[in-house]
Amino acid sequence: MEVLPAEILALLMDHLLDNQLLPVSMVCKRWRHLLFSMCHRSVRSGLALAAQFGYMSLILWYVDVLHFPTHTICVHAAKGGQSQVLLWARGRGCKWNASVTSAAAQAGRLITLQWLHDRGCKITMDAFHQATASGQLTTLQWLASIGFRPSTRNALMHACSHGQLKIAKWLVETFGAHFDKSICSLAAGGGHLTTLQWLVSSGCGWSRFTCSAAAAGGYLEVLKWAHENGCPWSSSTCSTAAQSGHLKTLQWARRMNCPWDSSTCRGAAAGGHLKVLKWARANGCPWDIETCKAAAENGYLSVLKWARENDCDWGKGKEVCERAASRGYLTIVQWARENGAEWTCSTFAAAAAGGFLPLLKWLRQNNCPWDENVIVYSERYGYKEALHWAIEEGFPCPWWLSKKMGIEPRKRRNRGPLEQQATQDDDNEEAEMSSEDDEWNDNTMEL
Repeated sequence: MEVLPAEILALLMDHLLDNQLLPVSMVCKRWRHLLFSMCHRSVRSGLALAAQFGYMSLILWYVDVLHFPTHTICVHAAKGGQSQVLLWARGRGCKWNASVTSAAAQAGRLITLQWLHDRGCKITMDAFHQATASGQLTTLQWLASIGFRPSTRNALMHACSHGQLKIAKWLVETFGAHFDKSICSLAAGGGHLTTLQWLVSSGCGWSRFTCSAAAAGGYLEVLKWAHENGCPWSSSTCSTAAQSGHLKTLQWARRMNCPWDSSTCRGAAAGGHLKVLKWARANGCPWDIETCKAAAENGYLSVLKWARENDCDWGKGKEVCERAASRGYLTIVQWARENGAEWTCSTFAAAAAGGFLPLLKWLRQNNCPWDENVIVYSERYGYKEALHWAIEEGFPCPWWLSKKMGIEPRKRRNRGPLEQQATQDDDNEEAEMSSEDDEWNDNTMEL
């Protein structure tokens, strides 16, 4: 029986009525745990709202009856400007730190921010950046008055990436201009055409990444204006549009003779955008082995199938198996093997580095080559279940790791084909050396 992914179940459970919760929770343990975790998240959201709007009776119920921790209450209370809740939370052991003042600054709660400052709560440059991104000019002016002097470049990056033109102008007027090309890219990537126009008119430079950023976001009007006003572009404009699935943007760029190369097909495959990939190929875009590798690494089996059906190169398939294994995509590894892909020890090692136990077991059952990296990577990245399984299966373990884990070296039950061949070669070499040795004379120190 096919098991529904947790994400699909969660979407279905979001539509349950109150009188349906109990019977659904009794279907199985998995459904019950998922339902309870969703309820827990909902309750946490309720506590955040209670703190933000100052509902003390509700906060007390959450904390005293449901025993919810108080460490996030101050942040949400600061967002709502609830000084009484802040005082109560501090009395219950909730810390006042920089995250609290940053929350107040982001929400534009200047009176609360000043109140916290007067009581010794720390304010860092993060508060300045949060206020910049959310357009809180009055808060920024007060922060400047108490001595905050930001890096103009970093502050402009925060303002322009969020389209805060008024803030950007104030920063330049107050602290001086410090433009670089990346600021235009950030404005374009957020679709902020007016901000981009102001930057260019103020002398800020741009580069091919400006067009790429606009294309990646699908902001066609921004891309059009940038190109019409002399902004350079490159093949990355097409590849980023393809990876984000913005077919109309890609089509317009090509009509304007924007260059492309195999990275466009790779981008479409990496994003799982089969329609974009088909259009690109139908219009003469080249592709290579990277297309199949990108589809496998990102779990898009339908894209990989179509690419192979249409003769996209994948070499011997080794890297396709390795990329898919690194993300735990068992079905893609299975399909690749069924369709002639080769594999190596790297496939097993990639699965071990991700701790994908079902995939590891399948690889083991189907005689995928392995080496000591199965245990090394499982231990290095903390996948205890995979590590214990590998030890029980008798996988090779280097002596230093055996010593570290406190396990006794033992004879392995099974060995991979590469290891078997290596062992046989060593035995043959040792036999040849011994047959050639003459008896050593300890007295003369000669043969």
